[in-house]
Amino acid sequence: MKREPPPELLRAAFTGGDIGAIEDFCYELLADIEWRCVQEHFGEMQIAGRGLCYSAAQIDHYIFKLVSQCYAAQLPPPISLVELISAHLNQDIKYDKKSHEFGRGKAVALREAIEYKKLNPDASNREIAKAVGVDHTTIGRWKLGERLVSHPKCNG
Repeated sequence: MKREPPPELLRAAFTGGDIGAIEDFCYELLADIEWRCVQEHFGEMQIAGRGLCYSAAQIDHYIFKLVSQCYAAQLPPPISLVELISAHLNQDIKYDKKSHEFGRGKAVALREAIEYKKLNPDASNREIAKAVGVDHTTIGRWKLGERLVSHPKCNG
């Protein structure tokens, strides 16, 4: 049994050059990699073989298709795709002793910051930083306002 992504997510990511859909699919795959790393950390075996997560070969295939889609649509690869490639190559999940959670550090905080900004559009950088656990200057460097404006799902 092989895990398959939702058909609507595949269709959106691989037709029409929708950068928002490409990012969503990248985050789906990133979350799967993170989940698999956590499960393996706790001794779970044969997770992909049991259809509980995507296999490495599937992720290879999807990364190739995502890069090809960006190239065909003449889009720069989104940072989420770069993070996906890095995570897939490294799979270096980190354990935060303070929060007792697993995560990818900056990638997780950036996604949380984007989600927080979507839900709280008037939030200051300091407020966002406090909510996601990073310094307020980091939020400024991430330029969340520009990321949200360029993200098609945030404009509708």
